[in-house]
Amino acid sequence: MSRVLSAALAALVLIACNRAPPPAPPEPPRAPAAAAPAVLRPERLVIGVAPVMRGGDMAHAYDSMAQYLGAHLGMPAEVRLAASYADLVELVASRQV
Repeated sequence: MSRVLSAALAALVLIACNRAPPPAPPEPPRAPAAAAPAVLRPERLVIGVAPVMRGGDMAHAYDSMAQYLGAHLGMPAEVRLAASYADLVELVASRQV
């Protein structure tokens, strides 16, 4: 009797192992691709600088960087010295730099 029981158990194991895996869940529908926003390209580059040195030294320190960026971006570039950190924040907020 144990042979019959062993054979039946082996048959059940084989049947259970040979079952096909459950189907994969369907993919959720994709939203249509949103159009990329237009890139705003300014006419000139204005670099705002906080006051950490004397005014003349600041302008001299950043002029070469402005010239380099302007040449590589293909637009005029300038350095604008802010009177204070708060002034620089206002220049950024008002999109002047």
